[in-house]
Amino acid sequence: MNIAAWINQLKRWWPAVAILVTAIVLIAGPELWQDLVTPLAAGERIKAAIIAAGPLAPLAYIAFYAIQILVAPIPGSPFALASGYLFGPIAGGIYSLMAAALGLTLAMALSRRFGRPLVARLVGQEEIDRWEEALGTESALLWYFVFLLPIGDAGYYLAGLSRARLRRLVIAGVLARAPNQFVMSWVGAQTGERLILALIGLILLSAVILLAWQRWGRQLQARVLALGRRSASIAPPLPPGETPD
Repeated sequence: MNIAAWINQLKRWWPAVAILVTAIVLIAGPELWQDLVTPLAAGERIKAAIIAAGPLAPLAYIAFYAIQILVAPIPGSPFALASGYLFGPIAGGIYSLMAAALGLTLAMALSRRFGRPLVARLVGQEEIDRWEEALGTESALLWYFVFLLPIGDAGYYLAGLSRARLRRLVIAGVLARAPNQFVMSWVGAQTGERLILALIGLILLSAVILLAWQRWGRQLQARVLALGRRSASIAPPLPPGETPD
């Protein structure tokens, strides 16, 4: 089983486990929350050391986050949460969005340069087959809606196989990603029990979204593709190395 297949298996069962663990934390109440908050407080020393690095701290963060997007199976949520903790909700959100813009641009460019063999290795042939109908589109609007779906960073590699112009795809990716980056940064900037409650809410919301995607994902995908057809011409996907005119 390759990495992409393992991640797909993980997505099938983690929402139920997340809901169960969250329920236990809620039932346990403030006594357990305090036990969780105490170790988090120790992270202030790490935060102070990172901030002391000055301008290098945001640059290092942006670089690591962008690399995470390129290595698609690695989850990006910890990076987005860390931005708020390290830099505050506004600056953290801006740095996260800059990193996302850099990472998704590189992912699309690599996909367009090396084609299906690279994308199949990173995200799996099954994912390519699922979105095959979208790969001939010239519409960045279609891909904007695809980026909103819970398919992770795989969407950027898939978009690179399409006939849409790269700069328009980048704009669509940044616009789709912006709300999530600032919400995650805000959560990461919380402290004490507010942080625990915000994380619980975030975990529950993520679990519900993924459970809904597992149940109604095919229908939603069909609706997104139908929407794209209204504003897009459909042609064969780009061969490796070829770019739109």
